[in-house]
Amino acid sequence: MLPRLTHTSLAAAAALWAVAGPLAAQVPDTTLLVPGARVRVTTNDRSLRQRAGSIVSADSSSFALSYWSGSSRDTVRVAWDAIAEVEVSRGRRSSVGKGMLVGGLLGAVVGVATYEPCEPSSMFCFGLEMNLLAGGGVGLIAGALVGLVVRSERWEPRSGPGGVVPTLTVAPRGGGIRVGFSTLLPVLRR
Repeated sequence: MLPRLTHTSLAAAAALWAVAGPLAAQVPDTTLLVPGARVRVTTNDRSLRQRAGSIVSADSSSFALSYWSGSSRDTVRVAWDAIAEVEVSRGRRSSVGKGMLVGGLLGAVVGVATYEPCEPSSMFCFGLEMNLLAGGGVGLIAGALVGLVVRSERWEPRSGPGGVVPTLTVAPRGGGIRVGFSTLLPVLRR
């Protein structure tokens, strides 16, 4: 027989459930910084400041980051305690949505700016609204095409100042609730 839940324990479970959703959404998984991972590192060191590259190797005090410098590949060792922020690459994505938005807005502005009133007896006489829609439509299509070509890398923050990203998870388990707390530490799996 299950123990009876009091109002206090129900309220505590509801509060944990409400807080856990947004916190868990901030960090969807617990990917560790392992060799081969593509990362963007921001350090307190002025000579390195921010670099994107791949982790080559690591030990308890530092890791080796391989990155492109001009036309050659360089490797630098970064101390764990020098890191201000780490972001993990989540792949490349197109910019179709952004291209459509920018193209549509610019096209609409051009459509309004090039509007000239016409004689009512003219065969092709369109109003200001039609110029706005036509310019916006052409810009929308052009922006989508440019957005298909322009691709950018998506970065997921893995740590903030101090190098820690706390994650709180709450999930149903059996007849109760499982609560977990985890944090990213500068430790590598082998």
